[in-house]
Amino acid sequence: MKRVCLSIAGLDPSASAGIFSDLKVFEIMGCRGMAIASVLTAQSANGVRGTYNVPDAFILEQLQELVQNYSFSALKIGVISESHLKIISKFIKNNNIENVVLDPILKSSSGYEFISPEALKEISMVSSILTPNSSEAEILSGYQILNTDDQIKAAKLISEKYLVKAVLVKGGHLNGDISEVTDILYYKNEIYQFKNNRITLDSDIRGTGCVLSSLIASNLALGRDMVEAVSISNNKMKELIRNSSKKNSDKNYTFSF
Repeated sequence: MKRVCLSIAGLDPSASAGIFSDLKVFEIMGCRGMAIASVLTAQSANGVRGTYNVPDAFILEQLQELVQNYSFSALKIGVISESHLKIISKFIKNNNIENVVLDPILKSSSGYEFISPEALKEISMVSSILTPNSSEAEILSGYQILNTDDQIKAAKLISEKYLVKAVLVKGGHLNGDISEVTDILYYKNEIYQFKNNRITLDSDIRGTGCVLSSLIASNLALGRDMVEAVSISNNKMKELIRNSSKKNSDKNYTFSF
Protein backbone atom coordinates (compact mmCIF):
# COMPACT_ATOMS: atom_id res chain seq x y z
CA MET A 1 0.00 0.00 0.00
CA LYS A 2 1.31 3.43 -0.92
CA ARG A 3 2.26 5.88 1.81
CA VAL A 4 -0.06 8.90 1.93
CA CYS A 5 1.38 12.43 1.83
CA LEU A 6 -0.80 15.47 2.44
CA SER A 7 0.02 18.96 1.23
CA ILE A 8 -1.57 22.06 2.72
CA ALA A 9 -0.47 24.89 0.46
CA GLY A 10 -1.45 27.47 -2.10
CA LEU A 11 -3.18 26.85 -5.41
CA ASP A 12 -1.29 28.16 -8.43
CA PRO A 13 -3.66 28.08 -11.44
CA SER A 14 -0.68 27.81 -13.80
CA ALA A 15 0.25 24.54 -12.01
CA SER A 16 3.92 25.51 -11.62
CA ALA A 17 3.97 25.65 -7.82
CA GLY A 18 1.83 24.97 -4.76
CA ILE A 19 -0.38 21.92 -4.37
CA PHE A 20 -0.34 20.95 -8.06
CA SER A 21 3.44 20.77 -7.92
CA ASP A 22 3.37 18.87 -4.63
CA LEU A 23 0.97 16.25 -5.96
CA LYS A 24 3.20 15.63 -8.98
CA VAL A 25 6.20 15.12 -6.70
CA PHE A 26 4.35 12.72 -4.40
CA GLU A 27 3.37 10.67 -7.44
CA ILE A 28 6.85 10.38 -8.97
CA MET A 29 8.22 9.38 -5.55
CA GLY A 30 5.76 6.50 -5.29
CA CYS A 31 3.45 8.02 -2.69
CA ARG A 32 -0.26 8.74 -2.79
CA GLY A 33 -0.75 12.48 -2.71
CA MET A 34 -3.61 14.45 -1.22
CA ALA A 35 -3.98 18.21 -0.96
CA ILE A 36 -5.87 21.02 0.72
CA ALA A 37 -5.73 24.45 -0.90
CA SER A 38 -5.16 27.00 1.85
CA VAL A 39 -4.69 30.10 -0.30
CA LEU A 40 -6.13 30.56 -3.78
CA THR A 41 -3.99 32.72 -6.04
CA ALA A 42 -4.27 34.55 -9.33
CA GLN A 43 -0.78 34.06 -10.73
CA SER A 44 1.31 33.01 -13.67
CA ALA A 45 4.92 33.34 -14.75
CA ASN A 46 4.33 37.10 -14.63
CA GLY A 47 3.75 37.10 -10.87
CA VAL A 48 1.02 36.99 -8.25
CA ARG A 49 -1.92 39.29 -9.01
CA GLY A 50 -4.23 38.38 -6.16
CA THR A 51 -4.85 35.98 -3.28
CA TYR A 52 -7.84 34.60 -1.38
CA ASN A 53 -7.45 32.87 1.98
CA VAL A 54 -9.68 29.83 2.25
CA PRO A 55 -11.92 30.23 5.35
CA ASP A 56 -10.66 28.54 8.50
CA ALA A 57 -13.83 26.49 8.96
CA PHE A 58 -13.49 24.95 5.50
CA ILE A 59 -9.83 24.07 6.08
CA LEU A 60 -10.91 22.30 9.27
CA GLU A 61 -13.78 20.50 7.53
CA GLN A 62 -11.41 19.11 4.90
CA LEU A 63 -8.87 17.99 7.52
CA GLN A 64 -11.53 16.24 9.57
CA GLU A 65 -12.93 14.43 6.54
CA LEU A 66 -9.53 13.21 5.39
CA VAL A 67 -8.22 12.07 8.76
CA GLN A 68 -11.32 9.96 9.33
CA ASN A 69 -10.48 7.92 6.24
CA TYR A 70 -6.71 8.05 5.74
CA SER A 71 -3.50 7.73 7.72
CA PHE A 72 -0.83 10.24 6.76
CA SER A 73 2.85 9.31 6.57
CA ALA A 74 3.94 12.91 5.96
CA LEU A 75 2.54 16.42 5.84
CA LYS A 76 3.99 19.24 3.75
CA ILE A 77 2.91 22.81 4.63
CA GLY A 78 3.45 25.64 2.18
CA VAL A 79 1.57 28.92 1.91
CA ILE A 80 -0.94 29.36 4.73
CA SER A 81 -2.50 32.40 6.30
CA GLU A 82 -1.98 33.39 9.91
CA SER A 83 -5.55 32.45 10.78
CA HIS A 84 -4.87 28.83 9.68
CA LEU A 85 -2.07 28.33 12.20
CA LYS A 86 -4.07 27.16 15.22
CA ILE A 87 -6.24 24.81 13.17
CA ILE A 88 -3.30 23.09 11.49
CA SER A 89 -1.07 22.90 14.57
CA LYS A 90 -3.95 21.46 16.62
CA PHE A 91 -4.64 18.93 13.85
CA ILE A 92 -0.99 17.83 13.92
CA LYS A 93 -0.98 17.42 17.71
CA ASN A 94 -4.35 15.72 18.03
CA ASN A 95 -3.59 13.18 15.31
CA ASN A 96 0.09 12.61 16.12
CA ILE A 97 1.16 13.53 12.60
CA GLU A 98 4.84 12.81 12.07
CA ASN A 99 7.19 13.95 9.31
CA VAL A 100 5.90 17.53 9.04
CA VAL A 101 7.83 19.59 6.49
CA LEU A 102 7.29 23.35 6.76
CA ASP A 103 8.27 25.54 3.82
CA PRO A 104 8.01 28.96 5.51
CA ILE A 105 6.62 31.15 2.74
CA LEU A 106 6.27 34.51 4.44
CA LYS A 107 5.45 36.76 1.47
CA SER A 108 4.38 36.56 -2.13
CA SER A 109 6.74 37.84 -4.82
CA SER A 110 4.54 40.95 -5.03
CA GLY A 111 5.06 41.62 -1.31
CA TYR A 112 1.77 40.32 0.14
CA GLU A 113 2.43 39.00 3.66
CA PHE A 114 0.89 35.58 4.30
CA ILE A 115 2.26 35.08 7.79
CA SER A 116 4.50 37.02 10.17
CA PRO A 117 7.77 35.52 11.44
CA GLU A 118 6.53 35.94 15.01
CA ALA A 119 3.41 33.86 14.37
CA LEU A 120 5.32 31.05 12.66
CA LYS A 121 6.46 29.51 15.95
CA GLU A 122 2.99 28.09 16.59
CA ILE A 123 3.43 25.67 13.70
CA SER A 124 7.22 25.32 13.69
CA MET A 125 7.03 23.77 17.17
CA VAL A 126 5.12 20.80 15.73
CA SER A 127 7.20 20.55 12.54
CA SER A 128 10.03 18.13 11.79
CA ILE A 129 11.99 20.46 9.51
CA LEU A 130 11.88 24.04 8.19
CA THR A 131 13.17 24.66 4.64
CA PRO A 132 13.76 28.43 4.19
CA ASN A 133 15.72 29.91 1.32
CA SER A 134 18.45 32.37 2.27
CA SER A 135 16.12 35.40 2.12
CA GLU A 136 13.54 33.74 4.36
CA ALA A 137 16.30 32.51 6.68
CA GLU A 138 17.57 36.07 7.10
CA ILE A 139 14.12 37.21 8.19
CA LEU A 140 13.59 34.27 10.54
CA SER A 141 17.04 34.44 12.13
CA GLY A 142 17.56 38.19 12.05
CA TYR A 143 21.04 37.46 10.68
CA GLN A 144 22.47 38.58 7.33
CA ILE A 145 23.52 35.67 5.12
CA LEU A 146 26.40 36.24 2.72
CA ASN A 147 28.16 32.86 2.72
CA THR A 148 28.09 29.28 4.00
CA ASP A 149 29.24 30.23 7.51
CA ASP A 150 26.32 32.64 7.70
CA GLN A 151 23.95 29.88 6.56
CA ILE A 152 25.17 27.70 9.41
CA LYS A 153 24.75 30.48 11.95
CA ALA A 154 21.25 31.28 10.69
CA ALA A 155 20.21 27.61 10.75
CA LYS A 156 21.25 27.31 14.40
CA LEU A 157 19.46 30.51 15.34
CA ILE A 158 16.25 29.40 13.59
CA SER A 159 16.35 26.00 15.29
CA GLU A 160 16.70 27.63 18.70
CA LYS A 161 14.17 30.41 18.10
CA TYR A 162 11.48 28.30 16.44
CA LEU A 163 12.00 25.12 18.50
CA VAL A 164 12.52 22.77 15.55
CA LYS A 165 15.14 20.01 15.36
CA ALA A 166 15.97 20.34 11.68
CA VAL A 167 16.51 23.45 9.55
CA LEU A 168 17.58 23.37 5.91
CA VAL A 169 18.87 26.75 4.73
CA LYS A 170 19.01 26.68 0.94
CA GLY A 171 21.78 28.53 -0.85
CA GLY A 172 20.35 28.91 -4.34
CA HIS A 173 19.47 32.58 -3.81
CA LEU A 174 22.91 33.63 -2.56
CA ASN A 175 24.94 35.90 -4.84
CA GLY A 176 28.39 34.66 -3.87
CA ASP A 177 30.16 31.84 -5.73
CA ILE A 178 27.89 31.46 -8.74
CA SER A 179 29.54 28.17 -9.75
CA GLU A 180 28.43 26.29 -6.63
CA VAL A 181 25.31 26.07 -4.48
CA THR A 182 25.47 24.86 -0.88
CA ASP A 183 22.47 23.84 1.20
CA ILE A 184 23.02 23.63 4.96
CA LEU A 185 21.13 21.15 7.13
CA TYR A 186 21.27 21.70 10.89
CA TYR A 187 19.87 18.61 12.59
CA LYS A 188 20.19 17.53 16.21
CA ASN A 189 23.11 19.90 16.75
CA GLU A 190 25.03 18.56 13.74
CA ILE A 191 25.84 20.33 10.46
CA TYR A 192 25.48 18.66 7.07
CA GLN A 193 26.50 20.36 3.83
CA PHE A 194 25.11 19.52 0.39
CA LYS A 195 27.24 21.08 -2.33
CA ASN A 196 26.20 21.13 -5.98
CA ASN A 197 27.42 22.76 -9.14
CA ARG A 198 25.02 25.53 -10.04
CA ILE A 199 22.84 24.69 -13.03
CA THR A 200 22.70 27.82 -15.15
CA LEU A 201 19.45 28.69 -16.92
CA ASP A 202 18.68 31.81 -18.95
CA SER A 203 15.72 32.67 -16.71
CA ASP A 204 14.24 31.68 -13.35
CA ILE A 205 12.60 28.35 -12.60
CA ARG A 206 9.31 28.40 -10.70
CA GLY A 207 8.35 26.22 -7.77
CA THR A 208 11.78 25.10 -6.55
CA GLY A 209 10.90 25.54 -2.87
CA CYS A 210 7.64 23.64 -3.27
CA VAL A 211 9.32 20.78 -5.09
CA LEU A 212 12.20 20.35 -2.64
CA SER A 213 9.97 20.43 0.44
CA SER A 214 7.57 17.88 -1.06
CA LEU A 215 10.52 15.68 -2.06
CA ILE A 216 11.71 15.71 1.55
CA ALA A 217 8.19 14.92 2.79
CA SER A 218 7.98 11.99 0.36
CA ASN A 219 11.31 10.56 1.44
CA LEU A 220 10.42 10.88 5.13
CA ALA A 221 7.10 9.15 4.41
CA LEU A 222 9.02 6.30 2.79
CA GLY A 223 10.87 5.71 6.06
CA ARG A 224 14.16 7.44 5.42
CA ASP A 225 15.86 9.33 8.23
CA MET A 226 16.20 13.10 8.06
CA VAL A 227 19.74 13.31 6.66
CA GLU A 228 19.12 10.61 4.05
CA ALA A 229 15.79 12.18 3.08
CA VAL A 230 17.41 15.57 2.49
CA SER A 231 20.34 14.04 0.59
CA ILE A 232 18.14 12.00 -1.75
CA SER A 233 15.84 14.99 -2.26
CA ASN A 234 18.80 17.22 -3.07
CA ASN A 235 20.02 14.80 -5.74
CA LYS A 236 16.53 14.40 -7.21
CA MET A 237 16.21 18.16 -7.32
CA LYS A 238 19.30 18.42 -9.54
CA GLU A 239 17.79 15.94 -11.95
CA LEU A 240 14.48 17.80 -12.10
CA ILE A 241 16.16 21.18 -12.68
CA ARG A 242 18.23 19.73 -15.53
CA ASN A 243 15.05 18.38 -17.12
CA SER A 244 13.05 21.59 -16.69
CA SER A 245 11.89 23.53 -19.73
CA LYS A 246 9.98 26.54 -20.96
CA LYS A 247 6.44 25.70 -21.98
CA ASN A 248 4.26 27.59 -24.42
CA SER A 249 4.73 31.33 -23.86
CA ASP A 250 6.19 31.06 -20.33
CA LYS A 251 9.15 33.31 -19.72
CA ASN A 252 10.35 31.11 -16.84
CA TYR A 253 11.28 27.45 -16.68
CA THR A 254 8.90 24.90 -15.17
CA PHE A 255 9.48 21.33 -14.04
CA SER A 256 8.77 18.45 -16.40
CA PHE A 257 7.55 15.59 -14.22
